Amino acid sequence: MFSLQNVNYKASFGSQKLKEREGRSCIRFKCALPNTILDVLRQRPGWVEVKEEGDWDFYWCDIRWLQENFDHTYMDEHVRISHFRNHYELTRKNYIVKNLKRFRKQLERDSGKLEAMKCDFFPKTFEMPSEYHLFVEEFRKNPGITWIMKPEDNSQRLSKPTSDNLR
Repeated sequence: MFSLQNVNYKASFGSQKLKEREGRSCIRFKCALPNTILDVLRQRPGWVEVKEEGDWDFYWCDIRWLQENFDHTYMDEHVRISHFRNHYELTRKNYIVKNLKRFRKQLERDSGKLEAMKCDFFPKTFEMPSEYHLFVEEFRKNPGITWIMKPEDNSQRLSKPTSDNLR
């Protein structure tokens, strides 16, 4: 979850909101997805669904809402949403590997190779077609290893091991 704060937050307004929240014994939520998530939220004791324009404490939003509203909506300090800006940097495999590699290089510069070796927990990953030559080199160094190919996006639909022949 991500907590949003406003730098222009006025203390008197904030303490009034805090008193209002302390008087409530429920969590007000919104959910943009009519699926299992909504069903689970509705069944949670003490959680109350709010309509479109109502005040909420938690919003399970979709990505489109986040992109359209994040920078233009004031949210109290206590408000939580289910996504954060640039969430794909952690949720898409190609981006998380890119960020882990970047982190490892920074760690090696700052703390040395021994410390950076602690980051060697993720498998070798290559983006196609830009890193095809690196993949071929690794493929030939380690014959018999199974590689998994996933499309750049929507990888839940397709996951297929490669054969042991490069074409």
